[in-house]
Amino acid sequence: MKSSKPFLPWWKSITWRIQLWYGVALALAIAAMTIAFYRYEREHQLDRLDARLADLVRPILPQVAPGGARNREGPPPPRQRGEGAERRARGPGGEGRPEMPGRKVPEWLSESYWAVAWDPQGEIVYRAGRPAPDFVAYEEGRIADELRTREGHRMMRFMGPGRRVIVVGAPLTLIEPQLRQHTRKLIGVGLGLFGGGLLVGWLIVRWGLRPIGVIGRTATEIAEGDLSKRIDSAHASRELHGLAEVLNTTFAKLEAGIKEREQFTADASHELRTPLTVVIGQIQQLLSAERPGQEYREGLLTAERAAQRMKKLVEELLLLARLDEARHAKRDPMDLADVVRTVASEMRGLVAKRDAELKLDLQPAPLMGDRDAIVRVVANLLGNALQHNPTGVSIRIWTRKGEREVELGVQDSGEGIGQEEQKHLFERFYRVDTARSRRSGVGNSGLGLSICDAFVRQHGGRIEVESEIGRGSTFLVTFPLNSSS
Repeated sequence: MKSSKPFLPWWKSITWRIQLWYGVALALAIAAMTIAFYRYEREHQLDRLDARLADLVRPILPQVAPGGARNREGPPPPRQRGEGAERRARGPGGEGRPEMPGRKVPEWLSESYWAVAWDPQGEIVYRAGRPAPDFVAYEEGRIADELRTREGHRMMRFMGPGRRVIVVGAPLTLIEPQLRQHTRKLIGVGLGLFGGGLLVGWLIVRWGLRPIGVIGRTATEIAEGDLSKRIDSAHASRELHGLAEVLNTTFAKLEAGIKEREQFTADASHELRTPLTVVIGQIQQLLSAERPGQEYREGLLTAERAAQRMKKLVEELLLLARLDEARHAKRDPMDLADVVRTVASEMRGLVAKRDAELKLDLQPAPLMGDRDAIVRVVANLLGNALQHNPTGVSIRIWTRKGEREVELGVQDSGEGIGQEEQKHLFERFYRVDTARSRRSGVGNSGLGLSICDAFVRQHGGRIEVESEIGRGSTFLVTFPLNSSS
């Protein structure tokens, strides 16, 4: 069986994204450290080379001083005297460069180094070691000491005795073996750090995202039908604790909603089955044999009452379904006191039939809302007080506007409702007492107070009940000021 999970490319994985960014940051950090260490090592090797060049200067000074070794050995041949300008032009590294007479390369001067000295007139007075590069030449007027790198050579220029310019230098190839060895070490260490860092980062990311996997598995189990599962938010991290709490609340509401829907479906089926049974039974009875016209009439009237009850139940179910979908009620101006007067006037016949006493204590209570919905609430509360209490009951209805709320109260002196029954009073299809609910001969679906509660909550209000057996009941409906004018 193929998996139902869709294929997602690796770049859509949170783990890989975090690992990728972490790897880039780690690589940049290691590269920066490697470059910094390389530059430090290069400067260190240059400092060592500079120190060796400085050590070369001390033996040279006596030989380039006026009256030094050259004076003792005598002046150079005339051929070399005439070639001073040529030497100045070509520099000390030119091809066919003349050697100074009587000059011996000192033992302390390695072939890797070179040294050149000029007198104030720009004539070479000393040269030793390997041939100097072609770019090394006497620069008239340049007498300041300096240290520079040029064309792969490290040079040290300074002013000697008798204003003679001395330049010693060496190729940078002398330090390249050490730099290459150091570079290989740096690359090896860097690659090791990068690989180890990626491994540690992968483990940390996997460990850090493990709670998300737990949440996903729990959600999958719930989706597969195990609605009792919950996420262990007590051991969740701070960042995921809030998410776990929200999901647990959502799962709890989902479970309650599904159970409520299942119960609703079962109750609705039961309520619809009863009138359907009556209708079918009456029709079957009438069709079973020839009967007098009066029996046909009575049977059809019974079937009609059952059908009317079924119609009323279906209408209430549809109304509840619409209320479940609607989030907000209409906002039309009205006076709650006028609504109560209208409902009381329309129900005068039922009040008289039940021999009830109806008292109205109405104060202006402006309200913004759906007038039809508010009429339905008042009619249901008044109808319940009349139908579910003995005849001769006393009923009081009041309205008032407080500082923060608009209030509607319906109080009766009837039988009252038990504490345990009050907890389920606003549940759908709940009946306090079947015999009590049918005392007036009018069928009760158990949806009236559920509809009232839905209408009130749609207006941002609440409905509460206070009751005591033998002392009557009080239903109190309040709407917040943001729903009032």
